[in-house]
Amino acid sequence: MLQHIIINSLIIIGIHITCWPDMLFEAIANELDGLLPPWLRKPLYDCVMCMSSIWGFSYLLCIHPNCIDSVLKVIAHILAVCGINAIINYLVLIPAKDKINGNNEQIFNSGAK
Repeated sequence: MLQHIIINSLIIIGIHITCWPDMLFEAIANELDGLLPPWLRKPLYDCVMCMSSIWGFSYLLCIHPNCIDSVLKVIAHILAVCGINAIINYLVLIPAKDKINGNNEQIFNSGAK
């Protein structure tokens, strides 16, 4: 089960990154930005934690078509993928976006000066 959670998380990260500027699906993402409200845009491609819901459920349906029988398994999978995505987001994606945008400020401010 852990293997599927990690694979699902990496698929979601891949979809999200391909929508960044100068990436494969940037034009599609820009077009959808003007058409879709945030509550629909975020789980499709714009927020890796939110994407866990739609893409987590879709992944489970692809690998286990009868997974709907176990609602707890579906919920556990989606929450686990969301947790891994949150970790990846804060440790990898935010620093990468900051580097791309030229923002070199410290992400985690401990309050110490």
